[in-house]
Amino acid sequence: MKQLLSYKYKIVGLICVILASVFYTPLLLQGTPIQSAEFSALSSEISNDFAQNINSNLVEKFILLIFISGLSLIIFSKEKK
Repeated sequence: MKQLLSYKYKIVGLICVILASVFYTPLLLQGTPIQSAEFSALSSEISNDFAQNINSNLVEKFILLIFISGLSLIIFSKEKK
């Protein structure tokens, strides 16, 4: 049985992809990422500590999450009849 989302989610997905692209363009042109502190558990990036704070580009991760969510909504929605 094939279950897809309704067509209105495709429009929401397009909006998400466009917004993520617009927000990412200045970060790409700026060249230096915006660093923010992030709590990490079970990370081995810096050392083998159990829990630590690391500096990461959190804004870029949120933009990527919005972009992937938008693409998923586009892919899994029905075509308009």
